Amino acid sequence: MKKVLHLSILLLLGAVLISGCSGTAQTNTTVQTDFGRMLANVPASFLDIGDIWYADVTGVPPALSLQEQQEIIKIPLEERWNSIIANLPSKVLSLNHWFRYAAQPFAGFDYTQIDRLIVFAPHTDKEGSILEGAFSSANVTGELLENRYAVSEYGSHTYYTAREDYKIDLGDPLSSVTFATMNRASVSDDILIFFPATSLIEGIFDATDNKTTSYTDAAAGQAVMEALGEVKIGLLTTSDRLLINMTGDPSEFRFTIPDNWGVLPEYGTAAFGYRIDGEDAYLDIVLTYDDKKTAEEAGGEIINRMETYELLTQEPSLEDLRTPFNDSYQPNEPIVTQFKDGAVVKISCLIVRGARWMPDDLLGMTLSRDLLFLSPHPEQYVIE
Repeated sequence: MKKVLHLSILLLLGAVLISGCSGTAQTNTTVQTDFGRMLANVPASFLDIGDIWYADVTGVPPALSLQEQQEIIKIPLEERWNSIIANLPSKVLSLNHWFRYAAQPFAGFDYTQIDRLIVFAPHTDKEGSILEGAFSSANVTGELLENRYAVSEYGSHTYYTAREDYKIDLGDPLSSVTFATMNRASVSDDILIFFPATSLIEGIFDATDNKTTSYTDAAAGQAVMEALGEVKIGLLTTSDRLLINMTGDPSEFRFTIPDNWGVLPEYGTAAFGYRIDGEDAYLDIVLTYDDKKTAEEAGGEIINRMETYELLTQEPSLEDLRTPFNDSYQPNEPIVTQFKDGAVVKISCLIVRGARWMPDDLLGMTLSRDLLFLSPHPEQYVIE
Protein backbone atom coordinates (compact mmCIF):
# COMPACT_ATOMS: atom_id res chain seq x y z
CA MET A 1 0.00 0.00 0.00
CA LYS A 2 2.54 2.53 -1.15
CA LYS A 3 2.29 5.61 -3.32
CA VAL A 4 4.79 8.31 -4.15
CA LEU A 5 3.54 11.75 -3.19
CA HIS A 6 4.48 14.72 -5.37
CA LEU A 7 5.04 17.61 -2.98
CA SER A 8 7.15 20.75 -2.57
CA ILE A 9 10.73 21.09 -1.40
CA LEU A 10 10.10 24.74 -0.71
CA LEU A 11 7.17 23.82 1.51
CA LEU A 12 9.45 21.45 3.38
CA LEU A 13 11.91 24.30 3.92
CA GLY A 14 9.07 26.53 5.07
CA ALA A 15 8.11 23.96 7.70
CA VAL A 16 11.56 24.19 9.29
CA LEU A 17 12.04 27.96 9.17
CA ILE A 18 13.46 29.48 12.32
CA SER A 19 10.75 30.09 14.92
CA GLY A 20 9.02 33.42 14.40
CA CYS A 21 9.74 33.73 10.67
CA SER A 22 7.03 33.96 8.04
CA GLY A 23 6.92 33.74 4.28
CA THR A 24 5.43 32.25 1.16
CA ALA A 25 6.59 29.13 -0.71
CA GLN A 26 5.62 27.40 -3.94
CA THR A 27 5.18 23.60 -4.11
CA ASN A 28 7.26 21.75 -6.73
CA THR A 29 8.90 18.54 -5.46
CA THR A 30 8.40 15.15 -3.81
CA VAL A 31 8.39 14.28 -0.10
CA GLN A 32 6.56 11.76 2.09
CA THR A 33 5.28 11.52 5.65
CA ASP A 34 3.72 8.52 7.39
CA PHE A 35 0.34 10.24 7.71
CA GLY A 36 0.44 11.22 4.03
CA ARG A 37 1.58 7.74 3.00
CA MET A 38 -1.38 6.16 4.77
CA LEU A 39 -3.79 8.71 3.29
CA ALA A 40 -2.52 7.80 -0.18
CA ASN A 41 -4.70 4.70 0.22
CA VAL A 42 -7.79 6.57 1.40
CA PRO A 43 -10.40 7.99 -1.00
CA ALA A 44 -10.56 11.78 -0.98
CA SER A 45 -14.32 11.46 -0.52
CA PHE A 46 -13.85 9.93 2.94
CA LEU A 47 -13.18 13.38 4.40
CA ASP A 48 -16.74 14.26 3.35
CA ILE A 49 -17.98 11.35 5.48
CA GLY A 50 -16.31 12.36 8.72
CA ASP A 51 -13.15 13.46 10.48
CA ILE A 52 -9.91 11.53 9.98
CA TRP A 53 -7.58 11.01 12.94
CA TYR A 54 -4.00 9.72 12.81
CA ALA A 55 -1.53 8.65 15.49
CA ASP A 56 2.00 7.34 15.54
CA VAL A 57 2.19 5.22 18.69
CA THR A 58 5.63 3.71 18.11
CA GLY A 59 7.60 3.89 21.31
CA VAL A 60 4.59 4.95 23.37
CA PRO A 61 4.65 3.16 26.74
CA PRO A 62 1.81 0.74 27.60
CA ALA A 63 -1.29 2.24 29.17
CA LEU A 64 -1.05 2.84 32.91
CA SER A 65 -3.38 1.28 35.43
CA LEU A 66 -5.74 3.56 37.37
CA GLN A 67 -3.54 3.24 40.45
CA GLU A 68 -0.43 4.18 38.44
CA GLN A 69 -2.23 7.21 36.97
CA GLN A 70 -3.24 8.35 40.45
CA GLU A 71 0.34 8.10 41.66
CA ILE A 72 1.85 9.89 38.66
CA ILE A 73 -0.55 12.83 38.87
CA LYS A 74 0.93 13.61 42.30
CA ILE A 75 4.27 14.36 40.64
CA PRO A 76 4.75 18.06 39.75
CA LEU A 77 3.85 18.84 36.15
CA GLU A 78 7.36 19.99 35.25
CA GLU A 79 8.83 16.65 36.35
CA ARG A 80 6.41 14.55 34.32
CA TRP A 81 6.35 16.81 31.26
CA ASN A 82 8.34 14.49 29.00
CA SER A 83 6.14 11.55 29.99
CA ILE A 84 3.00 13.54 29.16
CA ILE A 85 4.10 14.62 25.70
CA ALA A 86 5.38 11.12 24.89
CA ASN A 87 2.16 9.36 25.92
CA LEU A 88 -0.35 11.68 24.24
CA PRO A 89 -0.64 9.72 20.94
CA SER A 90 -1.98 6.70 22.81
CA LYS A 91 -5.17 8.68 23.49
CA VAL A 92 -6.16 8.33 19.83
CA LEU A 93 -6.41 4.58 20.40
CA SER A 94 -9.36 5.18 22.70
CA LEU A 95 -11.38 6.62 19.78
CA ASN A 96 -11.80 3.06 18.46
CA HIS A 97 -14.47 0.65 19.69
CA TRP A 98 -12.05 -2.29 19.27
CA PHE A 99 -9.82 -0.65 21.90
CA ARG A 100 -12.29 -1.62 24.61
CA TYR A 101 -10.83 -4.19 26.96
CA ALA A 102 -13.77 -6.57 26.50
CA ALA A 103 -13.05 -6.78 22.77
CA GLN A 104 -9.44 -7.92 23.10
CA PRO A 105 -10.08 -11.66 23.65
CA PHE A 106 -12.10 -11.81 20.41
CA ALA A 107 -10.06 -9.55 18.12
CA GLY A 108 -6.88 -11.59 17.65
CA PHE A 109 -4.62 -8.57 18.31
CA ASP A 110 -4.08 -5.89 20.94
CA TYR A 111 -3.06 -2.24 20.87
CA THR A 112 0.57 -2.96 21.84
CA GLN A 113 1.11 -4.42 18.36
CA ILE A 114 0.12 -1.18 16.60
CA ASP A 115 2.70 1.29 15.24
CA ARG A 116 0.43 3.77 13.43
CA LEU A 117 -3.29 4.08 12.87
CA ILE A 118 -5.95 6.09 11.10
CA VAL A 119 -9.44 6.38 12.55
CA PHE A 120 -12.34 7.49 10.35
CA ALA A 121 -15.47 9.23 11.63
CA PRO A 122 -15.08 8.06 15.25
CA HIS A 123 -18.24 7.70 17.31
CA THR A 124 -20.44 7.65 14.21
CA ASP A 125 -22.08 4.74 12.41
CA LYS A 126 -19.33 4.92 9.76
CA GLU A 127 -16.40 4.55 12.16
CA GLY A 128 -13.52 2.58 10.65
CA SER A 129 -9.78 2.19 11.01
CA ILE A 130 -6.53 1.25 9.32
CA LEU A 131 -3.82 -0.14 11.58
CA GLU A 132 -0.16 -0.64 10.77
CA GLY A 133 2.00 -2.82 12.98
CA ALA A 134 3.25 -6.33 13.64
CA PHE A 135 0.23 -8.64 13.78
CA SER A 136 -0.43 -12.34 13.43
CA SER A 137 -2.78 -12.66 10.48
CA ALA A 138 -3.43 -16.27 11.51
CA ASN A 139 -4.60 -15.17 14.98
CA VAL A 140 -6.83 -12.38 13.67
CA THR A 141 -8.30 -14.51 10.88
CA GLY A 142 -8.89 -17.35 13.31
CA GLU A 143 -10.88 -15.13 15.64
CA LEU A 144 -12.92 -13.69 12.79
CA LEU A 145 -13.82 -17.14 11.46
CA GLU A 146 -14.62 -18.27 15.01
CA ASN A 147 -17.07 -15.35 15.13
CA ARG A 148 -18.78 -16.58 11.95
CA TYR A 149 -17.19 -14.18 9.47
CA ALA A 150 -17.39 -15.22 5.81
CA VAL A 151 -14.68 -14.84 3.17
CA SER A 152 -15.34 -12.22 0.45
CA GLU A 153 -13.42 -11.24 -2.67
CA TYR A 154 -13.07 -7.85 -4.35
CA GLY A 155 -10.73 -7.82 -7.32
CA SER A 156 -7.39 -9.04 -6.01
CA HIS A 157 -8.40 -8.39 -2.38
CA THR A 158 -9.71 -10.91 0.13
CA TYR A 159 -11.60 -9.69 3.16
CA TYR A 160 -14.02 -10.94 5.80
CA THR A 161 -17.66 -10.04 6.36
CA ALA A 162 -20.14 -10.43 9.19
CA ARG A 163 -23.71 -9.19 9.27
CA GLU A 164 -25.30 -6.65 6.94
CA ASP A 165 -23.86 -3.16 6.47
CA TYR A 166 -23.93 -1.20 9.75
CA LYS A 167 -25.81 -3.98 11.57
CA ILE A 168 -25.06 -4.68 15.24
CA ASP A 169 -25.54 -8.09 16.85
CA LEU A 170 -25.72 -7.73 20.62
CA GLY A 171 -25.64 -11.52 20.94
CA ASP A 172 -22.23 -11.68 19.29
CA PRO A 173 -19.26 -11.33 21.72
CA LEU A 174 -17.33 -9.08 19.33
CA SER A 175 -20.16 -7.02 17.83
CA SER A 176 -21.72 -6.43 21.26
CA VAL A 177 -18.58 -4.48 22.19
CA THR A 178 -17.35 -3.06 18.88
CA PHE A 179 -20.86 -2.59 17.42
CA ALA A 180 -20.66 -2.49 13.60
CA THR A 181 -17.13 -1.07 13.35
CA MET A 182 -15.57 -4.48 12.53
CA ASN A 183 -18.29 -5.84 10.22
CA ARG A 184 -15.77 -5.81 7.36
CA ALA A 185 -12.13 -6.76 7.93
CA SER A 186 -9.00 -7.01 5.79
CA VAL A 187 -6.12 -8.88 7.43
CA SER A 188 -2.38 -9.17 6.85
CA ASP A 189 0.66 -9.40 9.10
CA ASP A 190 1.36 -5.67 8.84
CA ILE A 191 -2.01 -4.02 8.09
CA LEU A 192 -5.49 -4.47 9.55
CA ILE A 193 -8.49 -2.65 8.06
CA PHE A 194 -11.92 -2.49 9.72
CA PHE A 195 -15.12 -0.84 8.49
CA PRO A 196 -18.84 -1.23 9.15
CA ALA A 197 -19.93 -1.51 5.50
CA THR A 198 -18.84 -3.07 2.22
CA SER A 199 -18.71 0.19 0.25
CA LEU A 200 -16.27 1.70 2.75
CA ILE A 201 -13.71 -1.11 2.82
CA GLU A 202 -13.95 -1.55 -0.95
CA GLY A 203 -13.35 2.21 -1.25
CA ILE A 204 -10.00 1.66 0.47
CA PHE A 205 -9.17 -1.11 -2.00
CA ASP A 206 -10.09 1.17 -4.92
CA ALA A 207 -7.76 3.91 -3.66
CA THR A 208 -4.98 1.36 -3.13
CA ASP A 209 -5.43 0.13 -6.72
CA ASN A 210 -5.59 3.69 -8.14
CA LYS A 211 -9.19 3.20 -9.23
CA THR A 212 -10.36 6.30 -7.35
CA THR A 213 -8.81 9.58 -6.27
CA SER A 214 -7.04 9.36 -2.93
CA TYR A 215 -6.72 12.24 -0.49
CA THR A 216 -3.10 12.86 -1.48
CA ASP A 217 -3.72 12.59 -5.21
CA ALA A 218 -5.07 16.14 -5.08
CA ALA A 219 -2.68 19.10 -4.83
CA ALA A 220 -4.54 20.44 -1.78
CA GLY A 221 -4.14 17.14 0.06
CA GLN A 222 -0.45 17.03 -0.77
CA ALA A 223 0.05 20.59 0.46
CA VAL A 224 -1.77 19.91 3.73
CA MET A 225 0.32 16.82 4.44
CA GLU A 226 3.56 18.58 3.66
CA ALA A 227 2.62 21.57 5.82
CA LEU A 228 1.94 19.26 8.76
CA GLY A 229 5.14 17.27 8.26
CA GLU A 230 5.81 14.27 10.51
CA VAL A 231 3.35 14.36 13.39
CA LYS A 232 2.57 12.12 16.33
CA ILE A 233 -1.13 13.02 16.12
CA GLY A 234 -3.03 14.37 13.13
CA LEU A 235 -6.62 15.44 12.55
CA LEU A 236 -8.36 16.35 9.30
CA THR A 237 -11.76 18.00 9.41
CA THR A 238 -13.73 20.56 7.42
CA SER A 239 -14.90 24.08 8.22
CA ASP A 240 -18.53 22.97 8.56
CA ARG A 241 -17.61 20.23 11.08
CA LEU A 242 -14.94 22.14 13.00
CA LEU A 243 -17.18 23.11 15.91
CA ILE A 244 -19.30 19.95 15.96
CA ASN A 245 -18.27 17.98 19.04
CA MET A 246 -18.05 14.21 19.47
CA THR A 247 -21.72 13.97 20.43
CA GLY A 248 -22.67 15.45 17.06
CA ASP A 249 -23.86 18.73 18.57
CA PRO A 250 -22.54 22.25 17.90
CA SER A 251 -20.14 23.45 20.56
CA GLU A 252 -21.40 26.27 22.79
CA PHE A 253 -19.16 28.95 24.27
CA ARG A 254 -19.76 31.31 27.18
CA PHE A 255 -17.39 33.80 25.69
CA THR A 256 -17.68 37.47 24.79
CA ILE A 257 -16.33 38.06 21.31
CA PRO A 258 -13.77 40.90 21.54
CA ASP A 259 -14.41 44.04 19.53
CA ASN A 260 -11.11 43.64 17.68
CA TRP A 261 -12.01 40.27 16.18
CA GLY A 262 -12.27 40.80 12.44
CA VAL A 263 -13.46 38.61 9.59
CA LEU A 264 -11.92 35.17 9.14
CA PRO A 265 -12.37 34.06 5.52
CA GLU A 266 -14.14 30.77 4.87
CA TYR A 267 -11.76 27.84 4.32
CA GLY A 268 -11.99 24.25 3.12
CA THR A 269 -9.97 21.75 5.15
CA ALA A 270 -8.77 22.32 8.69
CA ALA A 271 -5.82 20.14 9.73
CA PHE A 272 -4.15 19.82 13.11
CA GLY A 273 -0.84 18.23 13.99
CA TYR A 274 0.83 17.42 17.28
CA ARG A 275 4.58 17.00 17.05
CA ILE A 276 7.55 16.72 19.34
CA ASP A 277 10.87 18.45 18.68
CA GLY A 278 13.40 17.51 21.33
CA GLU A 279 11.81 18.42 24.65
CA ASP A 280 9.36 20.83 23.02
CA ALA A 281 5.86 20.01 21.81
CA TYR A 282 3.87 21.91 19.17
CA LEU A 283 0.29 22.24 18.02
CA ASP A 284 0.21 23.05 14.30
CA ILE A 285 -2.88 24.41 12.52
CA VAL A 286 -3.22 24.27 8.72
CA LEU A 287 -6.13 25.72 6.69
CA THR A 288 -6.73 25.55 2.94
CA TYR A 289 -7.76 28.53 0.81
CA ASP A 290 -8.38 29.27 -2.85
CA ASP A 291 -5.59 31.86 -3.12
CA LYS A 292 -2.49 33.22 -1.40
CA LYS A 293 -3.92 36.64 -0.50
CA THR A 294 -6.91 35.18 1.36
CA ALA A 295 -4.65 32.70 3.18
CA GLU A 296 -2.41 35.56 4.32
CA GLU A 297 -5.40 37.54 5.58
CA ALA A 298 -6.64 34.49 7.46
CA GLY A 299 -3.28 33.92 9.13
CA GLY A 300 -3.17 37.47 10.45
CA GLU A 301 -6.73 37.29 11.78
CA ILE A 302 -6.12 33.97 13.57
CA ILE A 303 -3.05 35.38 15.33
CA ASN A 304 -5.14 38.41 16.32
CA ARG A 305 -7.89 36.20 17.77
CA MET A 306 -5.47 33.97 19.67
CA GLU A 307 -4.30 37.01 21.66
CA THR A 308 -7.69 37.38 23.34
CA TYR A 309 -9.12 33.84 23.21
CA GLU A 310 -9.91 31.96 26.42
CA LEU A 311 -9.88 28.19 26.73
CA LEU A 312 -12.53 26.22 28.66
CA THR A 313 -15.50 28.56 28.21
CA GLN A 314 -17.83 25.73 27.17
CA GLU A 315 -18.69 24.47 30.65
CA PRO A 316 -19.91 26.76 33.47
CA SER A 317 -18.39 24.32 35.99
CA LEU A 318 -14.93 25.00 34.54
CA GLU A 319 -15.07 28.78 34.96
CA ASP A 320 -12.27 28.76 37.53
CA LEU A 321 -10.02 26.88 35.07
CA ARG A 322 -10.40 29.29 32.17
CA THR A 323 -7.07 30.38 30.81
CA PRO A 324 -5.86 32.67 28.00
CA PHE A 325 -4.90 30.72 24.90
CA ASN A 326 -1.50 32.41 24.66
CA ASP A 327 -0.63 31.39 28.22
CA SER A 328 -0.61 27.79 27.03
CA TYR A 329 0.26 28.13 23.33
CA GLN A 330 2.79 30.53 21.82
CA PRO A 331 2.03 30.92 18.09
CA ASN A 332 4.72 31.63 15.52
CA GLU A 333 4.06 33.88 12.53
CA PRO A 334 1.85 32.29 9.84
CA ILE A 335 3.53 30.61 6.86
CA VAL A 336 1.59 30.62 3.58
CA THR A 337 2.41 28.08 0.87
CA GLN A 338 0.90 28.08 -2.59
CA PHE A 339 -0.13 24.98 -4.50
CA LYS A 340 -1.98 24.47 -7.76
CA ASP A 341 -5.32 26.27 -7.49
CA GLY A 342 -4.86 27.37 -3.90
CA ALA A 343 -2.78 27.97 -0.78
CA VAL A 344 -2.40 26.73 2.77
CA VAL A 345 -1.67 28.79 5.86
CA LYS A 346 0.14 27.14 8.76
CA ILE A 347 0.41 28.45 12.32
CA SER A 348 2.77 26.54 14.57
CA CYS A 349 2.14 26.96 18.31
CA LEU A 350 4.71 26.02 20.93
CA ILE A 351 3.00 24.34 23.88
CA VAL A 352 4.15 26.24 26.97
CA ARG A 353 6.08 23.93 29.25
CA GLY A 354 4.30 23.55 32.58
CA ALA A 355 1.30 25.65 31.50
CA ARG A 356 -1.93 25.35 33.45
CA TRP A 357 -3.60 24.00 30.31
CA MET A 358 -1.62 20.77 30.24
CA PRO A 359 -0.61 19.22 26.92
CA ASP A 360 -2.33 16.09 28.17
CA ASP A 361 -5.55 17.99 27.41
CA LEU A 362 -4.52 18.86 23.84
CA LEU A 363 -6.58 16.01 22.44
CA GLY A 364 -9.45 17.18 24.61
CA MET A 365 -9.28 20.60 22.96
CA THR A 366 -9.77 19.12 19.51
CA LEU A 367 -12.30 16.53 20.70
CA SER A 368 -14.48 19.05 22.51
CA ARG A 369 -13.77 21.58 19.76
CA ASP A 370 -12.52 24.42 21.95
CA LEU A 371 -11.59 26.18 18.71
CA LEU A 372 -13.95 29.15 18.45
CA PHE A 373 -11.09 31.36 17.23
CA LEU A 374 -11.06 29.34 13.99
CA SER A 375 -14.71 29.91 13.18
CA PRO A 376 -15.63 32.27 10.31
CA HIS A 377 -18.92 32.82 12.20
CA PRO A 378 -18.11 32.68 15.93
CA GLU A 379 -21.27 34.52 16.91
CA GLN A 380 -23.30 31.43 15.96
CA TYR A 381 -21.72 29.41 18.78
CA VAL A 382 -21.77 31.95 21.61
CA ILE A 383 -24.46 31.73 24.29
CA GLU A 384 -25.26 34.03 27.20
